[in-house]
Amino acid sequence: MPVNRVLAGIAVADVDAALPCYELFFGRPADELPMEGLAEWHVASGAVVPLVASAERAGRSLLTLDF
Repeated sequence: MPVNRVLAGIAVADVDAALPCYELFFGRPADELPMEGLAEWHVASGAVVPLVASAERAGRSLLTLDF
């Protein structure tokens, strides 16, 4: 199903520990692991959902996908 719009930035305490959950959600591994504490899924042309290490913001993120 195509994604039309993404508003994202998901903060987690530990990216490595969170990866299996988000890989299951997206149905595939992250498209890029550009640096420690960051994983990215490319979900549409120019749209990226980043998973970022931020213990102080973990659990307070919002992700909106418009299908």
